[in-house]
Amino acid sequence: MLHKLVIPGGQTSGQSTLAKWNKNPGDEVVKWDVIAEVETDKTVLDIECPVRKGIFLGGYFAEGDVISAGTVIGYIGDVEDELPPKEGSAAKETIEEVKEMANPLPEEQESQIASSLPEATIKATPGAKRLAKANNINLEEIKSSAPVINEDDVKAFINDPHINTVPGAMEMPLGQKEVAAALMSSLTQTAQYNITFKVDATICLNALKWINSGKNKSERITLNDLVMKAACVAIEEYPLINQFYSPEGVTRNKSINFGFAISVGSSLIVPVLKNAGGKSIWQIAKGNKENIALVRSGKYDHSMIVGGTITLSGVGNLGVYHSVAILNSRESCILVVNAVLDDVKIENGEIVAYKSFLLTGTFDHRLINGGYAAQFMGKVKELLEETEPLLV
Repeated sequence: MLHKLVIPGGQTSGQSTLAKWNKNPGDEVVKWDVIAEVETDKTVLDIECPVRKGIFLGGYFAEGDVISAGTVIGYIGDVEDELPPKEGSAAKETIEEVKEMANPLPEEQESQIASSLPEATIKATPGAKRLAKANNINLEEIKSSAPVINEDDVKAFINDPHINTVPGAMEMPLGQKEVAAALMSSLTQTAQYNITFKVDATICLNALKWINSGKNKSERITLNDLVMKAACVAIEEYPLINQFYSPEGVTRNKSINFGFAISVGSSLIVPVLKNAGGKSIWQIAKGNKENIALVRSGKYDHSMIVGGTITLSGVGNLGVYHSVAILNSRESCILVVNAVLDDVKIENGEIVAYKSFLLTGTFDHRLINGGYAAQFMGKVKELLEETEPLLV
């Protein structure tokens, strides 16, 4: 009996890249064996054997192919089964393209030039040799469609934009190609703009110092946790922040699902804290730490990185003074917490030293106008500078 191997749905971009085949046609497989790995815009998914025991009959795609959700990529069957024809495929004839030589030399002249050169010498016309020497080019690096390298070949080599590049494209980390595509799509299909507020961190830093006193690292509340809680409280007053625009209209989300951007090597993973709006600061801190630990250990699953309605990026711990972020798909706001720095202000005519940080928001102008976004950011700033309302 034949069993399909299908690309799962539910990914943000609707497409996945076949990253790796783990089995060869004819291999015996059992339930839960990973037949293939596919990259989505957020993570890497396993395509597992769906039956207790069988034979991997083969697949229709090569590693690196981009495939739509719901596509059949291969089959599991019995020993006597054969791989059926690819669904929707049609026989295509292949045509070999024959390229004519540019400015070919007469055969007699080619023969004379070739015979005048030593056996190990690269075959090239005298004009090509002069041009190569004048431009300090090694003729061994030039590929020609003709038996003898001519001046046009050397000129083409000189004008090649890839002359100074290392041969072969570098492989991107798993999942990063899809992240790049999703972010580029967001940047080009939404009307993004940024607003930055300076936050006086005096009270919230003192509160964190008092709250975290005597606690181990796993129990502490961070500045990112406080900002996330402040945004949740502010959204109660400014609900458009938690909605998103599409050509079909405005989608209203039932709960606040807060994504937290995490850098893992050269990749970006955004686990989502579900129903963050209904959680206390202590529950937010605990949930964020659990998500971060799972992501860094690689033990997270696909359900953890979907369904976000707003995102937070905390680059302040990297010393970033000011940064803006790109909106995630199906979201209208992403906040960036920048570095806490020494600052000064004037109070009663006196210069006072204090700590501050820049809080930046990126918004979709199709849904959220500048005044509304500024009021939301001002509310977040107010809550952080008071802090006490966030601790109840």
